[in-house]
Amino acid sequence: MKIIGFLLILLTMYSCTGLPQKTDIDNIWSSISGESTPLEQGSIVLTTKDAPGLLQVISQNLKTGKTKSYSERYNGSNFEVYVGDYLIIPLKAEDDFKLLSYPKNISYELGIKGTNLVFRSIYQGDFDIELRSLGDITRRITISNKLKYRFTEQNNYDIILKNYAMGNLKLLQDSVALHRIAFPDSFRDKEISFMLMEVASKAGNNRIVKEELNFLKKFGNLDEHDKLSIIDALSLSGDKNIKLDSMMLEFSEENSILNETLKNIITTKSVASRDEVEFLEKYFKTNPSKELAEFIGNWYLKNGDINKGNQYINGTIEGVSPEILGGIFGIFAPSDGTMENAMENIENQNYTQFKNFLSNGESSYNNGNYVEALVHFQRASEINKDYEESNQLYYYIGQSSIQVENYKKAVENFKKALSLEKSNDKKAEIYYNMAIAYANLGNKEEARNYFTYVRQNYPNTSWSTKSSIYLLKLK
Repeated sequence: MKIIGFLLILLTMYSCTGLPQKTDIDNIWSSISGESTPLEQGSIVLTTKDAPGLLQVISQNLKTGKTKSYSERYNGSNFEVYVGDYLIIPLKAEDDFKLLSYPKNISYELGIKGTNLVFRSIYQGDFDIELRSLGDITRRITISNKLKYRFTEQNNYDIILKNYAMGNLKLLQDSVALHRIAFPDSFRDKEISFMLMEVASKAGNNRIVKEELNFLKKFGNLDEHDKLSIIDALSLSGDKNIKLDSMMLEFSEENSILNETLKNIITTKSVASRDEVEFLEKYFKTNPSKELAEFIGNWYLKNGDINKGNQYINGTIEGVSPEILGGIFGIFAPSDGTMENAMENIENQNYTQFKNFLSNGESSYNNGNYVEALVHFQRASEINKDYEESNQLYYYIGQSSIQVENYKKAVENFKKALSLEKSNDKKAEIYYNMAIAYANLGNKEEARNYFTYVRQNYPNTSWSTKSSIYLLKLK
């Protein structure tokens, strides 16, 4: 059983790439031996219990490093080797090669060691290679990688169907592995993979389910039915927080059943991923609802994107018509077809939200919770459209920033507050605090300028006295 497990691990690794790989073959060179002899391939009819034995033979070849060597006297262009064995082909002054064709979506070992071309693969099939010397083509050869026993694909497929019907996961896994080795890139690959995934899901074997998901990625053209079958298999595990692969989240308006199913899965998860929420945004544009808008909006708020979060919470989503938003948020357009009243209602909602965030921020600030206050103020600033209270907002952001020692941000927001502030006493306070921020930034020159400005322009305020005291400290 351990040997079969070893082979299946290798099979998974080999299935993950279809790119040619030159490997470092120094570690196997010591095992090379043997003479060139014709291969014998016996014909058999598979039974349900034959796959494990055949896989064991291949696994043993992989572990022991069996080798078939051709002599320099061989002048043919066709070379044969058993699946899992190494093949050694003497070169005739060639120094390079190019693989012309081979069974797609598989992996193999192919490289030059000294004066030999070394090859190995666990997949049956023909590998056509072009050998070169100093850039010129010298000859073309074909490597036939063969199993020791010949059987038909239909025979193998029938065994898979029987194991699937019995629900025997072990025998099914072995027969599927043998099919992929014997008949790589079969038109039945997708169907067989779904069979294995279904049985593995029922048995609670999530490892095999994930392996099959990775295997299915190679097709790149899974339709709605395929993806719904994958969801069914994943759902059998009972995990409500199943991770949806990116290939599952490719949105198409035509896949209405799939879209609805994915939406229901994502919105019932305890934690959704960014890819999943981006799928919901695409879904929302064709199937808008207030509940979905709130789900998306709350996700963005929790993940720090205040602006986008508020768009969904308040019904001002970019790319969605006001008429649609007005309908799902209960803001209806007048009968004459204009949207003036509807947009006014939306703006009123924005202003109410702004005031709430500002009020919550002030409360947190007064309680000494400056980080929490900044969060509320930041949310208010994302909604802000030059409301009358904007000067208060920027003032509080500046004050809170000083408390958390973010003096640069304090200066930036104090300047915004000054551009909106009308009260002279309040301006004096803001100038004073801006000077404090500059002093903490180490910019004594700017600090002196602002302290001096307060003392000269607001002489009858307490901020003038405080500025005079602070100027003495800066000397």
